[in-house]
Amino acid sequence: MKQVAVVFLMLISLIGNAQLRQLSIQHSASVKLPANARIQEIGSITLPFWDDFSTSTGLIDTTWWMPSSQAQIIPRPGNGILPPTVNVVTFDGVDANGNPYSPTDSDGPVDSLVSKPIDLTKVPASLRSTVYLSFFYQVKGLGNQPEPEDSLILYFKKKDGDWQKVWPIAPEKYATDPTIFTEKLINVPNDASYFYDGFQFKFQAFGRQNGWYDNWNVDYVYMDKRRSSGDNSYLDRAFTDLPSSFLKGYTAMPFNEFAANANHAQFLTNSSTWLRTLENIVQPVEFTAIITDTLNNVVLDTIANSEELVLFPKDIL
Repeated sequence: MKQVAVVFLMLISLIGNAQLRQLSIQHSASVKLPANARIQEIGSITLPFWDDFSTSTGLIDTTWWMPSSQAQIIPRPGNGILPPTVNVVTFDGVDANGNPYSPTDSDGPVDSLVSKPIDLTKVPASLRSTVYLSFFYQVKGLGNQPEPEDSLILYFKKKDGDWQKVWPIAPEKYATDPTIFTEKLINVPNDASYFYDGFQFKFQAFGRQNGWYDNWNVDYVYMDKRRSSGDNSYLDRAFTDLPSSFLKGYTAMPFNEFAANANHAQFLTNSSTWLRTLENIVQPVEFTAIITDTLNNVVLDTIANSEELVLFPKDIL
């Protein structure tokens, strides 16, 4: 089945009564790393694991991820092109503080995204073959194109501390279209070495270490039981971008300056965004726009199409 994202363009007119309503690297399949002494202090979480990064303001959510992770969520416009949801996590050659990993033009490990420890002993034995991790990834996006020798690797941490490479496994190759997010589903092997209290997974990028180079984007990371290799439909509708400014030619304007000009319409335009359904069947979608005075925390107006449903599919077979 070919995944084709079909998006819905929502235009909201904010003009009304002449007023402004404001609001080459070789990697072994198994890598031995030192045990993390902080695991016991941090504590384990349980399934389901889910993060679409949409609520982030720039830093990763430590509800799900280790604070030592260095991959970043770049504020709007971000680095993703039509992602599954608003915001993506981006891998490059600088850490979360903007510091390069090396002062020289060298290749090696760069950004990583490491899950918090997960207690997989809570998964019943009868369901352990149904535990899958899924995610969407995109090469380059709006950033820098990785070289053929660069890579983004997914590891699972075994009970003995080894980080086992689980994706990509030869002869699989990366998707190369920088405008498309590709979904992957990875089964957690039904083995005692993975089903323990403290299991972790890690995305590790390898590339140029002295700047914002060799970009990879990841979105919509989901891990749970009762899944299968074909479980790629989600009861979710999401915005893929924040609404654009309703000011023509500006992103912000002092209200007094706006109010002092009799020709208000010259400053206004339509606000637009993209909406996406993550289900594999046609679903109705309703939307509501709320206009808020954020200084006084007062809702000024609500625009809704609750009586008009917009139908659109995720997949074209």
